[in-house]
Amino acid sequence: MIPRRRFLLTTLAAAFVTPVDAGAQQMGKPPRLCFLTFDPGTTQANRFGPFFHRLRDLGYVDGQTIIID
Repeated sequence: MIPRRRFLLTTLAAAFVTPVDAGAQQMGKPPRLCFLTFDPGTTQANRFGPFFHRLRDLGYVDGQTIIID
């Protein structure tokens, strides 16, 4: 019974002693969004305006937090 108690106490002590990593995640490569269109204009054409506006509303910034090809 004593080894069992020692194991439980050691396990509980280790749980309280280990540091908790609650920091923010490191940003790796930003996500890349690629799409194909037959529109001869740029990707910023009028029909894509609401799409890019919603991305900005969600916090994405082209070239910083997302790459759009």
